[in-house]
Amino acid sequence: MAFLSRCYWMTGAVIGGVLGQIIPFSLEGIDFSMTALFVIIFIDQWEKADTHKPALAGLAVGIISLLIFGENQFMLPALIIVSMLLVWYNSRKQVAVE
Repeated sequence: MAFLSRCYWMTGAVIGGVLGQIIPFSLEGIDFSMTALFVIIFIDQWEKADTHKPALAGLAVGIISLLIFGENQFMLPALIIVSMLLVWYNSRKQVAVE
């Protein structure tokens, strides 16, 4: 079953890549829809979370990275820093539970 799933996924990816090269597709407006998607995901997580510290840390790191690295190069440093903070936060949280 796993082999067939992998084959279907690979076949779909190849067909999508070929059709994407053949059929012209405008990406105009995709930036707005991706921003809206992430805002909705953020709001959903905010409403479900017990504590908002991780979300606020992500916002703060994102804004600080944007100011330091500029709009074209802030994403990777922000993701690395937020990932490190969340790993640290979760490990500290697990130690407190034990």
